[in-house]
Amino acid sequence: MSIFYIILALLGFGILIFVHELAHLVAARWAKMKVEIFSIGFGKPIYQWTRKKIKWQLCIIPFGGYVKISGMQEEKGQNPYNMHDGFFGKSPKLRILVALAGPLANVLFALLLFTIIWLFGGSEKHFSEVTRKIGWIEPSSALYQQNVRPGDEITSYGGHPYNNFKDVLFSGVNKDKLTSISGYRVNYYTNVKEPFSYTLENYRKENYFHGDISSIGVMAPASYLIYKETPYLTIPENSPMKKSGIVLNDHLLWADGELLFSLPQLMRIINTPYTLLTIERNGEIFQTRIEKVKVQDVKLDSIDKAEIDDWRHEANLKKPIDELFVLPYIFNKEGVIEGKLENIDTAQEDNLNKILKTNDRIIAVDGQRVFGALEILKVLQKRHVLIVVKREQPVTTIISSSNADKSFDLRVNAEELNKITNSIGTRNLVNNAGNCYLLKPVIPIKASALKYPNITIPKEEQEDRMALGIILQDEPVKYNPNPFYLFSDTCHSIGRTLASLTTGNLNPKWLSGPIGVMEVMHYSWMVSFKEALFWLALISLNLGILNLLPIPVLDGGHILFSLIEMISGKKLKIKTMEKLIIPFVVLLVLFFIYVTYYDLVRIFDHYKEVMPNFLNKLFGK
Repeated sequence: MSIFYIILALLGFGILIFVHELAHLVAARWAKMKVEIFSIGFGKPIYQWTRKKIKWQLCIIPFGGYVKISGMQEEKGQNPYNMHDGFFGKSPKLRILVALAGPLANVLFALLLFTIIWLFGGSEKHFSEVTRKIGWIEPSSALYQQNVRPGDEITSYGGHPYNNFKDVLFSGVNKDKLTSISGYRVNYYTNVKEPFSYTLENYRKENYFHGDISSIGVMAPASYLIYKETPYLTIPENSPMKKSGIVLNDHLLWADGELLFSLPQLMRIINTPYTLLTIERNGEIFQTRIEKVKVQDVKLDSIDKAEIDDWRHEANLKKPIDELFVLPYIFNKEGVIEGKLENIDTAQEDNLNKILKTNDRIIAVDGQRVFGALEILKVLQKRHVLIVVKREQPVTTIISSSNADKSFDLRVNAEELNKITNSIGTRNLVNNAGNCYLLKPVIPIKASALKYPNITIPKEEQEDRMALGIILQDEPVKYNPNPFYLFSDTCHSIGRTLASLTTGNLNPKWLSGPIGVMEVMHYSWMVSFKEALFWLALISLNLGILNLLPIPVLDGGHILFSLIEMISGKKLKIKTMEKLIIPFVVLLVLFFIYVTYYDLVRIFDHYKEVMPNFLNKLFGK
């Protein structure tokens, strides 16, 4: 089937070239110019025929095409300006019309395709592709230090109105040192929004984004976390989630004290040694998250260390004392806080003062009731993740992208969620309220230990991180803005790209060449017919606008030469124009080689990741 989609991609690209060159041909015939060749592709013809004195041909290199009009170059010593049915034999206005026809046809064709998509109800995208909500912020970033968190909303980014996460990536490939961000902090329990606005320094996060993309800390968009399975994606045989009570289509809503907004956030929760404590303070009970520490990482006096060692023996813990997890507090045998451990940095110490206070009593760890220091120490050694899911019927009506963020907000019923979370670690545990359900505590295991049905993960791909062993997917939304919005938004993106290239802020290696364009078209056909139409429109509009650039080898170059002739009243020498065109032809060829090289690098990097799993599936390993 993949070959079929490749053929469709080639066909789609050929349609765009055909539309472009046909417009040149029609305009040239209307201007009484003699058309000699109409070619789709370059190089040696693989099929050709003659109709109405025009040679039509399909060539071996499918990336491009041309219309050869008589008199576009010197022939047999004839001056092209003296050839009355030739290109230069006509007035500058007619030449501009013929040169403009191709790009204009591509622009109008793009608008036509956008209109067709709109009339047929638009396309489907994932929520993460359209949301303005943040899914994950790097905790070490300056943005995080300003108390911006997952779930908060962005209204502008890098000086432009914010539409979706592509704006973050676009800004990230630029070389700007600073990026501005504005938006709202959102309290999902009270529905209160607080505005924020900052200008922060960009930095690179190694091994997060591919290549040299920088960020101010926004690392992922928000997404739904829905438990789904397919014939090709099933839960691992030894998944710790199997006994949790989760069912298909459950939406992971909350984990260990945090509302969930993305998979990276969930992975961070699982892989950071936090624990959820239930605390009694002056007769009141509340929950709080705190990071555990190892004994070897803190300073203990001989008495405290000896006491912990006694607890270790009483609890029958086999770990060496230095490897034990403890809280960054001193607590007595009854589990009452007496102070903070030493050797904690100042920032953390200030934070610890806000979390627990002297005389606070620990009554539960990770939801498990504890009665004294011995049980506290024992429970701390294993990671237990507490998860609340929202259990609803599968979505039958896909929401519109324009209402996607509002619909996402409605998933949180603060009253129902609080009934469950406030009861964790108490005698009166509430397992479910309304559509919200508390799962049984889950003990994560190493990702490399997960056993997927019929798949063996190669050693070089195995990760030494903790995982839940569950398949989570985003929710689809209907994306159907009016065609004029799509048109103007695409034009705006093209303008930003060209401006960044001109100023040197954007590295050309991030652009797609012919192979990259074909790969996108191939993928879009695999998704859906409307997705393919969308990308056809996008490429067509790019093709039209780029051809209008005043570069001698492009249509815009011919328009520029004609305008110079109209303004100066003097005909440019053919030899002069050829001398200007040839260097740009060389530069254009070199540019295509450059972007094609990086197209191939990206493709090989991708297949290097997916091919082992593909082969495992193919041979049933």
